[in-house]
Amino acid sequence: METIYAFHNVEFFNGLPLFKQHLLTFLFELNRLSIPMFFFLSGYLPLARDFDQQSAMKFYRRNFLSMFVTWEVWIIVYNVLLAVLDFNSFREVIPPEAEFVANAQPLRLETLVSNMIFVKGVDFVHSWYVGVILGIYLFIPVVSRTLKLVSDRELFLLTAVAYVYYFIVPTANFFTERELFPWIDVNFSGGMFGTYVILGYMLRRFEPQLDALTERKAIRLGLLAMTIALTYAMALVQLDFFHRGQLFLIWNNFCLLPPAAIGSFLLLKRATHVNRLTVGLSRYSFGIYLVHVPLLCLFLQFNLFDSIASRGIRTTVWTLLIFFGSYLLTAALSRVPGVGKILFRVVRKH
Repeated sequence: METIYAFHNVEFFNGLPLFKQHLLTFLFELNRLSIPMFFFLSGYLPLARDFDQQSAMKFYRRNFLSMFVTWEVWIIVYNVLLAVLDFNSFREVIPPEAEFVANAQPLRLETLVSNMIFVKGVDFVHSWYVGVILGIYLFIPVVSRTLKLVSDRELFLLTAVAYVYYFIVPTANFFTERELFPWIDVNFSGGMFGTYVILGYMLRRFEPQLDALTERKAIRLGLLAMTIALTYAMALVQLDFFHRGQLFLIWNNFCLLPPAAIGSFLLLKRATHVNRLTVGLSRYSFGIYLVHVPLLCLFLQFNLFDSIASRGIRTTVWTLLIFFGSYLLTAALSRVPGVGKILFRVVRKH
C-alpha cells in the first residue's frame, strides 16, 4: 500500500480525495503495529523461558545458530537475485523513492563476504529485521535470567525510563525546531527494539492479571477504542506532515505506537484460536517473510500487475498473490527433505 498509493510522493498523495487520504493513512499506521508485534513475541515467548546452562546452550543451537545458518544461505540467494533481476525496470512501475526497491548489482565476492560477516546489509528492505533479531537472541538467556531477579517496581521504572528516552524524546523532536539530545546514555537497556522485547516479556509476566482484565467485555471494547484512537492520532500526525509538503513517515519510535501495539496484542491474543490454519501459518511464517519481497520483485519484473487499472483492486491482488504465493512456495519447498529446516527453519514438532 505504501508503494501503490505513493506515500513517497507527497504531491500525488495530497491530490487524492480527503476521505481516501484519511482512510489510507489510518491503514498505513495500522500496518505499523506489525513491527512492535514481532518484538513483543520475542519477549513473550523465548525471553519468558526459564534458562539454566543446559537450556541456554540448547537455545543457542536451536534458535540463534539455526537462524544464523538460514540467513547465511539467504544472503547467497539474495545476492544472486540482485545480480539477475533487472531492478531498473521497476522504476517504470513504482516511484523511484520506494524504499524496498533494491539497486541492481553484480555478484561480487567482496559484497557477499561483507554481507555474511555482517559488516554490510543485504540490499533488500526487509533484511534489517534478521540482523536485529540475531543480536537480540545473543542475549535472550542472560537477560531472561536477570529479569527473574528484578522486582515488578524496578521493571516498571526501568521500562518507563527507556520509553521516555527511546519514544517520548524522538517524538518531541518531530515537533520542535531545536532537537533534543538525551544526555544520559541508556543504550545498555537494549535500545528501542530491546524495549519492545521487554514490553513483550511484561505482557507474559503479568499475563494472569491482564487475562483477568480482558475477560470483561467492557475492557476489550475500551482496548479496541484506545487502539483505534491512537492509530488514528498517528494518521493525523502523518497527514499533517504530508499537507505541509514534508516527506516524512512515522517510524517505530513514535510514542503512540507502543500502547497501540499493546492494545492490538491483547485483543488478538483473545481472538486467536489454535487450529490447523494458525499452526500452519506460524510454521511457515519465517519462510513467508524471507520469500515475499523477492517474489514481489519477480512479479514486478514480469509486469504481472499492469493489466489491473484500479489502484484499490491492484493493492488487494498484490497482497493476496504475494502472501499466498509465498505461503505455497514455502510449503512446497519444505516438503523436500532437509530444505524446510535449513531454508525456512520449519520445525515439524514443537
